[in-house]
Amino acid sequence: MVTSLLMLGLFACGEDDKTDNSDSGGTDDQTSDTTDTDTPAEDTSPTILEGDAWCYIAEVGDAVEQWMFKATATDPQGASTLASFTPDAISFQDIGGTEISKLAIVCSPTGECTTSATSTTLGVGCSTPTNFQAVITVADEDGNLSAPITVPGRAGSSAEGK
Repeated sequence: MVTSLLMLGLFACGEDDKTDNSDSGGTDDQTSDTTDTDTPAEDTSPTILEGDAWCYIAEVGDAVEQWMFKATATDPQGASTLASFTPDAISFQDIGGTEISKLAIVCSPTGECTTSATSTTLGVGCSTPTNFQAVITVADEDGNLSAPITVPGRAGSSAEGK
């Protein structure tokens, strides 16, 4: 008789579990994602509209080879919300993309952003400006960064970019 009970117990334990595990409206620890993927997220990052990088010889006293960098930017909350100072905003590079130096940029409330550096600081003069480029980004006061733009170096004749 003990053998019969033991055999009955083995068969009972070996039965397939036919439990319905479908959701019956109860609560569980899982949460569902209700994000609407058809609606794009609001972009709060600044945008650089245009940029320029040029080298010229400043002739005030001793001649100095001067690199100038300029960007015009805007922000969805208005140009006045651009960060007035962004460190490491410009990657000055050779034309192959090798970084030579990082530079800060200063932006006005109207969206004009500029900085400059001498050839002594950068280690690059004005003899071959087209062999260099600047990758520029700007930030807003919330810390959002613009997409970078790459501008080729060029020869100029003044601080105004002419």
